[in-house]
Amino acid sequence: MRLADQLDDVLRHKQLTAQLQQQQSWREFHSTDTPPTEEFVGSNLEEKRQINAFIWDSFEKTIEKREDGYYVRLPWKDNADTLPHNKGMAIRRLQATINKLKNDSTLLQQYEATIAQQLDQNIIEEVQETNTAEGPIVHYLAHHGVTTPNKETTQLRVVFDASAHQKNQPSLNEVLYQGPSFFASNWRYPPSFSDWTNSNNKR
Repeated sequence: MRLADQLDDVLRHKQLTAQLQQQQSWREFHSTDTPPTEEFVGSNLEEKRQINAFIWDSFEKTIEKREDGYYVRLPWKDNADTLPHNKGMAIRRLQATINKLKNDSTLLQQYEATIAQQLDQNIIEEVQETNTAEGPIVHYLAHHGVTTPNKETTQLRVVFDASAHQKNQPSLNEVLYQGPSFFASNWRYPPSFSDWTNSNNKR
């Protein structure tokens, strides 16, 4: 075997070992006796552990790699079918955002450029009115701009508001499990998602 081939084998072995160690670290982190926040104590903490274990198991079972990236199901709660489509709210938020930004052509152009970039990178996708829903839940996310005038480059970023809701109706955040708080603790080796930039969500 050539030296180059041997080096390739060693590199592949080291990469696989690192991946397996990272997966094991994730599982050990999930089962730690120290809660990441003070929200759950006693029996509630055990309930939180069980929920997190369920979410992680569902994540591992449903994640799939496609040509355009990784797809994973959202961690829906049992009340997910109560989530309204929020289309009217999303349209009103968009109209309000445009009215606010049209007085500053630079920010409006940055907003438009950000949306165009996210479309190009498959972070978001355009949905036609004639499209058939792929699942029982259809929900429109309201979004708005947050300005940072002191920033030298992009002074505006687009924020998608999963907490937006109508009166007496749940928000998207309220019908999804929060899941493990990976970064709430000073974990020495945080997971890397550098290969997951094209991730999409589905139910």
